[in-house]
Amino acid sequence: MSWNDFYRRRDVTESVLRRARHAPEGPLPFAEISGAQDVFGSEENLLLALHYKWRQVLAGYLRAEVTDDCDHVAAVTRAWRRAVRDNQTLRAVLDAHDDHPALHGVHQAQQRTLAVTAGLADAAEPTDEVTRVGAAFEALLRHGQEIRPGRPPAADAEHPTPFVKRFRVALGSVHDEVDRRRNLGPVRPHSADHRC
Repeated sequence: MSWNDFYRRRDVTESVLRRARHAPEGPLPFAEISGAQDVFGSEENLLLALHYKWRQVLAGYLRAEVTDDCDHVAAVTRAWRRAVRDNQTLRAVLDAHDDHPALHGVHQAQQRTLAVTAGLADAAEPTDEVTRVGAAFEALLRHGQEIRPGRPPAADAEHPTPFVKRFRVALGSVHDEVDRRRNLGPVRPHSADHRC
């Protein structure tokens, strides 16, 4: 790729994000951006380029936050939140296209990176296991700010949305995995007689 190609790709990507800022959850404004077809060839290639941009941004924040002597889960959480805060439109566009087949492989790679960097998994473990742990951790990162301790609202308790159901499964997986790795076994709820 020449420098001219690099700058053209960057300009198209920035134009897409500027246009998407008004409705990031909507369709990707591929056809409306002059030069997008010439530079990327397809919406799939543009999505991959946007995801690559996100990975580069997140990697920079991870390098800044994660040190040898820190709480890696907290450091990854801070890095993720700062990356999202500073790149809200990019993250929102990717979230809106999260189920696009072109992003499946790169998204799973990101999940594995999160799990390993947070110390929740080891790169030598089976890929499916690392991906599962990373997916659960990513769910916490993406939606954790919406979750509050205590009882859920009555409507959620009686008729949880599909997201709430998936999130509860993911949250349980993360807690079980963290406990397993600490050799403590699964956490059992405290009975009324054993309050701390």
